[in-house]
Amino acid sequence: MAQQTSNTREELESWIDKTKDHLLCNIVLNSIIRILPRFLRLQEDSLFANVIVSVLFAVFLYLLSFLISFLFDTSVPFGNPIAALVSLLTVLSFSIVKGLHDSILPSAAEKNFAKKLLELDTIPNEKLTSVRDWWVSFLSLPRQIIFVSLLGILGVLTVHYFSLKTSMTIHYGSYVLILFCGVAISQGGYCAITIPRLSKAITNVPFPMFWLRPADSLWIKEASSVFTKLSLANAFIASCIMAGLFWPKPWKTSTTTVVASIWLLITLSVVLYSFFYPQYYLSKIIKAEKDTQMSNLQKKIKKGPFGRASEEEIKKLNELIKVYEQLANSRESAIDMQALLRLFFSLAVPILSFIGISIQIGTTLTNQLKNIHQP
Repeated sequence: MAQQTSNTREELESWIDKTKDHLLCNIVLNSIIRILPRFLRLQEDSLFANVIVSVLFAVFLYLLSFLISFLFDTSVPFGNPIAALVSLLTVLSFSIVKGLHDSILPSAAEKNFAKKLLELDTIPNEKLTSVRDWWVSFLSLPRQIIFVSLLGILGVLTVHYFSLKTSMTIHYGSYVLILFCGVAISQGGYCAITIPRLSKAITNVPFPMFWLRPADSLWIKEASSVFTKLSLANAFIASCIMAGLFWPKPWKTSTTTVVASIWLLITLSVVLYSFFYPQYYLSKIIKAEKDTQMSNLQKKIKKGPFGRASEEEIKKLNELIKVYEQLANSRESAIDMQALLRLFFSLAVPILSFIGISIQIGTTLTNQLKNIHQP
C-alpha cells in the first residue's frame, strides 16, 4: 500500500506529460509538425509552429474538399468562400485547444501549472489519487474518438437536413470538410465538458491557502484563470458556430429553426457550464478554508481575557477581533468580474442569435396557428 501511494505523484506527473501526445488536437497538429521538413525548425509547443501548421492544414482541407467535389461535379468553382471559412474554423478549433495546452502545460516544468502544484511537498501522495484518475479518464483516446465522431456525424446530418429543407447546395467535398470541422469543434467541446471536472477532483487535495483571504491564494487565482481561458475560448468558438448556423437561413422553415435553436441552446449550455462549474467547486474550497480559519479564530477569541484584563490583553483581543472581521468579510468566490464581463461580451453573438431564433420560432408558430383556425 505504501508503495502504491508513493507512486501516485510520479504517475500523475507522467500523465501530465502524456497530455502532449494523448490529446486529439495535439496528436493531429504535432504529427503534421513532425512530417514537415526539418529545416523549418518547428517546435511542437511554439506559437509559431502552431500558426504555420494551422495555415497549412487549412489549405490542405480546402484543397481536399475541392478535389472530392470536382471528382463528382467538374463544374464546381475553385473559389468557395464558405468552404474557406469552414476550413479556417476547423484548424482554429484544433489550434486554440493546442495553444491552451502549450500555454498551460508547457514542457518547461517551471511554467507548467499542474507541475507547479505538484511541487508542494506538503500534499500527501494518497490525496492526489482523484486528480490522477481524472487525468487518466480525460486522456482516454477511445473516449475522445467516440465523442468527436458522434458529434461530427451529427453535424454532417444537420447540414444535410438544412440542404434538404432550404435552397442551400452542398457538394460531396463539403460534407467531408464539415465532418472534419465537426470533429475539431467537438474536440473543444470534449475539453469544455471534461476539464471543468478537474475542479471537483482537486477538492480532495489539501493545497495550502492564504488563511486570511483564501480566495487570494496564488494557486486558486491561477486555477480560476485557467478555467476562464477555457471558457473564453469556448465562447469564441460558440460565436463562430452561431454565425455558421445563420448561413443556411434556418428561419425559413419551422423545423430548421427548431434544429438551429437546439444546437444554439446546447452550445450556450456548454460554454456557461465550462465557466460556472469549476468556479462553483473553487468557491467550495475557499469557503471550507474560510470556515476552518474562522472556527479557529472563534476558539481563540473565546479563550481571550474577560473581566479583569490588562490593557495589553484587551489590545490583543481587539486585534484578534479585527482579524476575524477581516476574514469574515473576505470573498468566497474566485470569479474575476472582469473575466466574467469578457465572457458575456464574447457570448453576445450566440445570445442575440438565440433571442432572434426564439422570436422567429414564435412568429412561425403563431402564423401556423392562424392558418389552422382560419375557416
